[in-house]
Amino acid sequence: MRAVNLLVFRGDQRLVCGHRLKSSLIEQLRLLWADESCERLIGALLRAGEVECGLADVRAERVHSAEILTDHLADALVQSQCGCLAAEGQSSIWRPANSQNTSLQNLLDAVRDLPEIEQISISTPEGFAYYALHPLAYADVLERISRAEDSLLIVGIRSIGTTLSAVMAAAARLRGITAERFTVRPQGHPYNRTAEFSARQLLAIEQYVSSGATFAVVDEGPGLSGSSFLAVSEALERAGARREKIVLVSSHAPNADALCANDAARRWQRYNCVAVSEETRRPAEAIDFIGGGQWRGHAFASQQEWPATWTSFERLKYVSSEADKQDDKRLYKFTGLGHYGDQVFERELKVAAAGFGPLPRRESDGFASYP
Repeated sequence: MRAVNLLVFRGDQRLVCGHRLKSSLIEQLRLLWADESCERLIGALLRAGEVECGLADVRAERVHSAEILTDHLADALVQSQCGCLAAEGQSSIWRPANSQNTSLQNLLDAVRDLPEIEQISISTPEGFAYYALHPLAYADVLERISRAEDSLLIVGIRSIGTTLSAVMAAAARLRGITAERFTVRPQGHPYNRTAEFSARQLLAIEQYVSSGATFAVVDEGPGLSGSSFLAVSEALERAGARREKIVLVSSHAPNADALCANDAARRWQRYNCVAVSEETRRPAEAIDFIGGGQWRGHAFASQQEWPATWTSFERLKYVSSEADKQDDKRLYKFTGLGHYGDQVFERELKVAAAGFGPLPRRESDGFASYP
């Protein structure tokens, strides 16, 4: 007998000033111009994805310009990880695989030209902020869902699916695959979502159906119900896509029998589901996992002394190798990608300056480390 579901859902979206969001994206681009690192690329990409998502939700004019901007930054990120960029020179990241050379000024002008929306509703992408879901994981999974001779239509589920779909499309183009993407926002009860496509999206689906394309539905999760994935996949079928050509690309492989959507197990198992790698991208020195409450084994002499902890909500944590000298050992903790990690890092600097915590050091892939 299934237990009674007593979960209470809160709205996870917040209203932000559209002008302030655009200004933040411009600042990320300027930082990127001075520092073409992977971390700066990810920071700019996450902001661009938020702007695109917010404009798409209000069906703003010229949202296509925001899509192009997100695609450009996703192209640069994927190319940077494949060694495809120039070894030196400021022009290196401004040459996406699918367009003409683009200067920073072009990108800044494109941002300024975006619609000025007084307030934009955005939500925190939990995978980027809390769970170390790296956007490049959705580039790495591509070879498992599409052959080079196939075409690929990628449907990102907003919010986080905006950025993830852009990265997957960039990886596809880099491999010579004909690829296009768009995003959709499922509506309704969390356990019973529905999805509808615009006229432009239906036309794209029709064109890709006729070419025998693969359709990738992209999001983090699934959560408790799987209903967003199911809603989009079934909407694709209604629009003419063949079931066997639809692939659900998720951040983990779920137990379909435990999903809460109506008849979820049968519906989910109709589709091919491909989960990205469970291996976390992290600093090379972060060796031994001590998250999920395992840190208690390092801090206490016996399990009888262990304090209680809600292990599923802990940040990912590692320590450097046991071979390191004790004075050189460091604790590595995921603080968040892009500006989500920046906020945590700045807060922890203030805590350390006040004498209430260790001094953090910024690391790669959204991690910070501590002595």
